Amino acid sequence: MEDQQENLEHPITYGTFLRNRRAMVAAISTSFAMLLLLFYEPLLADRLKEQPFDLSGDKAVYIGGVFALGAFFYGFSSPFVGFLAKMIPRRYVT
Repeated sequence: MEDQQENLEHPITYGTFLRNRRAMVAAISTSFAMLLLLFYEPLLADRLKEQPFDLSGDKAVYIGGVFALGAFFYGFSSPFVGFLAKMIPRRYVT
């Protein structure tokens, strides 16, 4: 039993992490998602300006509101996700 615990508690090096297929798939998919979002946001503002919405007032306020919704959701949900992450038992990459 002690031998199994010693095997589970060895430190994970960068080389071990980079050779793990599941870890690399997660890192690559996260990178692609961030790249898509980086291209999406500037294009979205231009598209929203071109839309023929009947908005009384400045369109910049409404466009800013669209982007503020994402920031608000992120800020509101982060503490709950952190709480849930503490409740879920940690699974180590193998």
